[in-house]
Amino acid sequence: MPERFSSRDNGCLPLLGLLFAIGGVALAVYTWRLPSGVHSDSDLIFRKTMSLIITGVGIVLIAMSRREERSGQSVRKLATLYPDKPWLWRDDWEQGYARPEAASQAVLWLEIGLLLLLLSVPIGLKLRIELVEKGNYAALLALVFPIIGLLMLARSAVSGLRHRKFANLRLALSGVPAVLGGRLTGRIEGDFRLPQGTELTLVLSCVRSYVSGQGRDRPRWQRVLWQDKRSVATVMGRAGLTSIPVEFEIPYDLPQTDSRDPDDEFLWRLTADRNLPGLDFGCEFRTPVFKTEASDPGRTVASLEAKSRARQGGTQPADSEILSGPSAGGGVRFYLAAARHKGIAAAMTVFGLLTLGSGLFFGYGLSFLSWMVGAIPLVIFGGFGLLLLAIAFGLWFRATTVEVVNRELRVRSRYLLFAFSRTFTKKEIQSFELHSGMQRGDEVWYDLRVRLANGRRRTICGGMEKNEAEWFLGEIKKDMGI
Repeated sequence: MPERFSSRDNGCLPLLGLLFAIGGVALAVYTWRLPSGVHSDSDLIFRKTMSLIITGVGIVLIAMSRREERSGQSVRKLATLYPDKPWLWRDDWEQGYARPEAASQAVLWLEIGLLLLLLSVPIGLKLRIELVEKGNYAALLALVFPIIGLLMLARSAVSGLRHRKFANLRLALSGVPAVLGGRLTGRIEGDFRLPQGTELTLVLSCVRSYVSGQGRDRPRWQRVLWQDKRSVATVMGRAGLTSIPVEFEIPYDLPQTDSRDPDDEFLWRLTADRNLPGLDFGCEFRTPVFKTEASDPGRTVASLEAKSRARQGGTQPADSEILSGPSAGGGVRFYLAAARHKGIAAAMTVFGLLTLGSGLFFGYGLSFLSWMVGAIPLVIFGGFGLLLLAIAFGLWFRATTVEVVNRELRVRSRYLLFAFSRTFTKKEIQSFELHSGMQRGDEVWYDLRVRLANGRRRTICGGMEKNEAEWFLGEIKKDMGI
């Protein structure tokens, strides 16, 4: 098992960095040895700049690989010491706490930002020629890369400042590991002070992190399989510092922490956040959650969610934006307005435009080789950008009306001037289910789906917080007599 766990090695990353570095040095030597008068001054400047950039990219990749290798060596050592206790394969878990992920994320954002800025230098050198001499204003799309690079650097800087303001953060665990079918308990502490009784939001998520596709350039996705959210108040800790109590019930029928396969791993993540003047408080921890002899098979997802609904008592959450009232047909009516989540809608719009712009830029830039080569980035990036824009269009303009009349479920969706209606009878419906749909970090919005007697599934509506979705599902089932 330790050998498989150590497969998280960075593989070809050191070799790739070395090839970039050697290629950059070779290009620099070749450029400096060119006879005078063979190339124009602008072309020589471009070649020299490219040699420095390629070398810099290689150095950054090598540095990233060395950082990953040091982490891998520590894991392999602990895996050898505790072959049957994977919850002790991290040095912080071994000592009974979890360190925050902010530091590693800040370094990653810094590295990505620097890479994007390095790759943007040759674009900047050619941009004036494209705009002024050739009148090619489509070249402005190339500004996407330095803009994203600067945003990544800014994000890294903010993360570093937050790390300094809320210093020495850690999640002190009451027991290692936390147990499937048991509890996660402990406290978040550090060298900072917040007023006693300050309300914070804690979120515990079970996440599947995996890569898809073939080859080396494969995107990584994260999907939240289960999540619990609650508000807690800070208490006085050691030496007058702030302490944040942590307590969650963990379902039995979910995957345990498993990072042995880096292409398909399961992790448990705890986040805490609070909006504050200046820098907001926020931290994230990976927690060891495993199945042990103390696991209780009776604590399933269904049983815990039933307890949550019982505590809620059929009361609509205070922050819910679903409007309810009597229907004209004598039943009950629920209305989900358009643009209920402007933040995620705006993010989808921006990323859709950026991705579409990247596809157009690369498609145009590579079209001089052949139209087939230029069509590849246009189809891949442009198509994905259009998909994101289509999702954003639905978030901005889709409004849904759900009515329950005479044991019938009537759903009407409107997109501006277009409307679509569906009706499901009680006999057609086999069951209802909540499905995690959109997500942004630890923010998850749920869809209400109906499973029909013929086995097909249909989405009724989406974009609901978990508590809101559970309340809405309870109301629909009650009115349907299910």
